[in-house]
Amino acid sequence: MNKIKPNNFNKQSIMMVTVSLLIAFCFIGMTGYAKTQVPVIPSYEKQATDTITMSDSYQYGIGSVSKIFTATAVMKLVDEGKIDLDTPLTYYIPEFRMADERYKQITPKMLLNHSSGIMGTTLHNSFLHGDSDTSYHDTFLDQLAKQELKATPGDYSVYCNDGFTLAEILVEQVSGMPFSEFIKKEISEPLGLSNTYTPRDKPDENLLAPVYYRNHLVPYVNCNPLASGGIFGTSEDLVKFSQMFMKDSTVHLLSKESVHLMSKSWYLEDKIAATLGDTQMGYGLGWDSVNAYPFNLYGIQALTKGGDVNGYHANLTVLPEQNFSIALTSSGGSSTYLLEAAQDIILEVLLEEGLISDIKDIPFETDYEAERAPLPKEMKQYEGYYLSLNMLKIEFNEEGTLLLKPIGAEYDTVQEYVYTKSGEFISSKGHYLGNTGAFISNAGGNKGFTKFSFRKESNGKVYLIGTTYESTNGLGKSALTMPFAEKIEPLTVSDTVLSQWKTRADKKYYLINEVYNSHAYLEDPVISFQVVDEVPGYVTRYKNKSSHEKCRVINENTAKSELDLPLMLGRDLFHYAFYEKDKAEYVTVETYNYVGEEKVKSSKELKDTVIIGEDLTVWYEIVQEDASAIIKVTSPDNGAYYVYDKDNNCIASSLYTAESDSFMLPTGGHIAFAGSKDAVFQITR
Repeated sequence: MNKIKPNNFNKQSIMMVTVSLLIAFCFIGMTGYAKTQVPVIPSYEKQATDTITMSDSYQYGIGSVSKIFTATAVMKLVDEGKIDLDTPLTYYIPEFRMADERYKQITPKMLLNHSSGIMGTTLHNSFLHGDSDTSYHDTFLDQLAKQELKATPGDYSVYCNDGFTLAEILVEQVSGMPFSEFIKKEISEPLGLSNTYTPRDKPDENLLAPVYYRNHLVPYVNCNPLASGGIFGTSEDLVKFSQMFMKDSTVHLLSKESVHLMSKSWYLEDKIAATLGDTQMGYGLGWDSVNAYPFNLYGIQALTKGGDVNGYHANLTVLPEQNFSIALTSSGGSSTYLLEAAQDIILEVLLEEGLISDIKDIPFETDYEAERAPLPKEMKQYEGYYLSLNMLKIEFNEEGTLLLKPIGAEYDTVQEYVYTKSGEFISSKGHYLGNTGAFISNAGGNKGFTKFSFRKESNGKVYLIGTTYESTNGLGKSALTMPFAEKIEPLTVSDTVLSQWKTRADKKYYLINEVYNSHAYLEDPVISFQVVDEVPGYVTRYKNKSSHEKCRVINENTAKSELDLPLMLGRDLFHYAFYEKDKAEYVTVETYNYVGEEKVKSSKELKDTVIIGEDLTVWYEIVQEDASAIIKVTSPDNGAYYVYDKDNNCIASSLYTAESDSFMLPTGGHIAFAGSKDAVFQITR
């Protein structure tokens, strides 16, 4: 455990972390680290500065590492002859329907390798503070019945949480047991995982690692999509669980064939943009990667899975041939940080054990001028607009340098890429593309570069496909090979349609249909839209001032996010539908409902009581005359209030701040009262 370097964790936003290792089936031990104090946020009024206490008994949400448990549950039923991976899912779940006839092609295997074609993530009332309400699970099939598919099942793999929620229902239907009970009886108990459970098992709050929001301690959040991200556990339990994937394991929870199928590179069978290269994202069944970088450079197979859920983060990495695994769990930070830390630790152990001769020095800056080659004339055909999470424009200057520009973004950085002898373009001047397609520069401890090429696929689309190599603040080295964007053309949109969308420019829409203790109120309760003037037919949906995604306009009141991008950037797509009710404009974003700013009341109208009606949230804008006023709110048992600053950051709430009943109204901010219908809030000025 002396290979673990606490200083690496201190550079990140990690509050506390635990690390466990299993080498040749010997549990080496668990080590934990915590920051000594909650850091202060500048200009934040009543800031918690409690000392953080670390405990080896703390349990953590493991987020999407839960998917490995889910895949294991399905494969256990496969071993028992109760599920065939290639039989249509409707055979096992007859009530499963979608608004797209292609849903009948979906199989259990497609759920586990992310190739089902389902839109992505349905989150209505899914993340609840201290509440394991089952309504998300109980209404999930009804929600899917309204959705179309974004791709033909089996065409390509792109990360999909809803596929695993369907797998949860599959396990229940076939086994006749609730998912939580199946995990407990068929996985946790046989493997001796005494600290692994779901929210249905009613966790002991005293054993959960503390989670902070804006550096305030918050109640724990249950992720009610259990199979995709809802399991709690410890790093020690995770390495115990990992034994079944090791070559010489005596743990035979699954057959060797099922373990092999889970560890197979299914993503290489994609019909669109399948790409072999250095990467930490190449799907097996449940696993993020089944040949993870940088271990592939040493001829070593590594299975890895990360998870991020409401302040908790986890990573499990397994080297099957070496009978080695490591698990990290944390409060704060990210699973990416944990993966990079795991890499450092593993390489040090492999070197010490003589399993590798050295640790390769991987450069994160390139001598692009030495590799520069003349630009072929045919490359000019790739100029134009490209769509990813952001919209990009590609053009070439007189020197043959490729210029990559963001369109409709809040930044105007231009990245330059040099054509090289290898036929690829390589980023120059310290710029590169991040794993979300964001523009990044070498600064603040980050180093990296991107190389890419253009490829026309069988669907007729041109893709920008490449690899980004990156090092973050001294932790590990990451690589991601994937399609970064697809080429698009401007659309023809009538003046009538365009005029209607321009009326919505910069108008804000406020979340109104989540239950009062939903984590959504701490994340992105306000959205807005902006027409992309340079590329007709597209609009940008913004969340809290951050450019989130570009959508294709369908008509005056409908838009869709449409991306055929395998692996990551084409995940979680949405349809937008506007409608009018009671002289106000509403917008539905799949399962979320928002109301236009015309329905938001002035704080002058805030009287002695607030009563919740059909809209489950009532919003007030804090006008200048009320700024800095102190008010006291008495919340009902079935309600909570949230106070937001001018940038829509939640700065106070009856759910988590110490000043939970009285607070100062922030200049230019808002206050939201959320609750069940007819819930009553008492207000004292």
